[in-house]
Amino acid sequence: MNQVLRSKSILSPFSFIASVTDRRLSCYALRHITAAQMLNANAALVTIQDFLGNKWITTTQRYCRISKRKVQRDYYTAEEGVIQRTAYYHFVH
Repeated sequence: MNQVLRSKSILSPFSFIASVTDRRLSCYALRHITAAQMLNANAALVTIQDFLGNKWITTTQRYCRISKRKVQRDYYTAEEGVIQRTAYYHFVH
């Protein structure tokens, strides 16, 4: 995917949300929404950090809110890995 990021393409969904909900969105709200959406779409935290222009990863962590669905997905992915490694260990030994 070699698309160039343009501010209009990034801001248009937020403009729509603001118009539908009659809410004013601050730049901080936009950062929180963007960071959370990127994280929940499996973007790496360092990618989000770079996208937001944060110097410290802890700043990026403050902007990210993880959804329960992502926690559940990550848990089951990790569980599958543990099961596969355990099965391999028992097969080898």
